[in-house]
Amino acid sequence: MKKQRFIATIAGIIFLGLLVINNSVSAGKIKIKFASLAPEGTTWANILEEAAKEIKKKTNKRVKIKYYLGGKKGEEPEMIQKMKIGEIDAVGVSGMGLQSIVKDIRVMDLPLLFETYTEFDYLRCNLFPVFTKMFLKEDYILLAMNETGFVYNFSNVPIQEIDDIRKVKTWIYKGEPISMTLADIVGINTVPLGITDVLTSLQTGLIESCYAPPVAAIAFQWHTKVKYLSSKPLTNGCGGIVIRKDTFDKIIAKDQEIVRAILKEKNEKTILEMRKDNEKAKKDLTTRFGLKEFKLSQKADKEMEVVADKVRKRLVGEFYTQELLDKSMALVAECRKMGQKKCAKVTQKIILEEK
Repeated sequence: MKKQRFIATIAGIIFLGLLVINNSVSAGKIKIKFASLAPEGTTWANILEEAAKEIKKKTNKRVKIKYYLGGKKGEEPEMIQKMKIGEIDAVGVSGMGLQSIVKDIRVMDLPLLFETYTEFDYLRCNLFPVFTKMFLKEDYILLAMNETGFVYNFSNVPIQEIDDIRKVKTWIYKGEPISMTLADIVGINTVPLGITDVLTSLQTGLIESCYAPPVAAIAFQWHTKVKYLSSKPLTNGCGGIVIRKDTFDKIIAKDQEIVRAILKEKNEKTILEMRKDNEKAKKDLTTRFGLKEFKLSQKADKEMEVVADKVRKRLVGEFYTQELLDKSMALVAECRKMGQKKCAKVTQKIILEEK
């Protein structure tokens, strides 16, 4: 009898041990629902798929990623809202989406702040730890910061003076504060719309002007409904990858490191590849698709510098602190002072140290 009880006890202990181990393994497994506006087949989407395959392989299938691309989960503000309620776990969005969590990140999107990719990278890498803390405070993990690319103006008339832009109906992303502020200061006739409504609105004449990185303009087919593009960009749009903290916490520690490392590596690859794509797309817009470049007059250029400064100052307090703005401006100036080559080397060192 005692022997039977002993055997039963041992069997129970073994069963409970196996149950604990099984539950522990199950707890380590997770499928991340990830949304982005990036259309399938684009460089950004393809590299995301690459990342998912590597993460799945290196975590022994414990971490899988399910993508919802091309706006399947709505516009960026809708994606963020769905992430907040737990319908999705992670997003790859522009500053427009990120501002719904941390407004301060819009300092990266300010007009005429950057002249080169190097300046953008220097600011991005130096401010990444700052923004990481801000997102963590809101219970989100900022896994990477990237870019949408230099943003150009597209229109059906050449714009050479500030008065020219006042005469056309210009699209602005619905709810986008920077373009709304700029439009208010300049006196632009704006039509707020979601991204998915731009093509139809260009076709019907509801709008005559819009703005986008070259790759996006071609991907969304906007280039087929306009005749001109600006020679000088207005800004270099910021983007990022964010995941809910409670979702990330479900991933075991060693897998968290794998996810971080792979996404950072693929993020840098995406930035470089997207830059190549945007440069090629910009060239294609004139040589292949027949768009003509317009250049602002010297007078208009100087006026836009004043406008950009007013935009930066007006958004202080509402979106970011004066301290953050000053720090951003100082970092860009610091990069210019050391020279583009040296600045690029310093930035690369920061990127490698992060890995």
